[in-house]
Amino acid sequence: MTQKLLTDIPDIGESTASKLIEHGIASVQELCDGGVERLMTVPGFGAIRAERIVAAAMALAEEGAPSAESEQEVLADEVGKKKKSAKKEKKAKAKGKSKKSSKKAIKKADKKSDAKAKKKDGKKKREKALSKKAKAKDKKKK
Repeated sequence: MTQKLLTDIPDIGESTASKLIEHGIASVQELCDGGVERLMTVPGFGAIRAERIVAAAMALAEEGAPSAESEQEVLADEVGKKKKSAKKEKKAKAKGKSKKSSKKAIKKADKKSDAKAKKKDGKKKREKALSKKAKAKDKKKK
């Protein structure tokens, strides 16, 4: 039987495994033995994540090392996920660009409406001033 590595547990990558080792959890068996409480002492592990990881570790310990066939399936899934992730990133970038261009359009429209409002305000002020002058002239005539 081959030794089970921490990285064999789903959601445990190299950096997380290093963090676990730094905190005294160096194997799948130690993770199972320590349980949720011990795992929660490691920064980055809350109750929900710790429960999920310990359950996965226990399942891995019970079922043994993954077969070559299941490893290939996992690798195929990871490749598929990476491709999907790349597509999502492209879409997100495209959305980001369209959001930027729509923000620019909104700013431009706001500037135009502000300019129109200023023009109207200016016209109103001029009309008031003219009407005051006209009233003043009428008063002088009387």
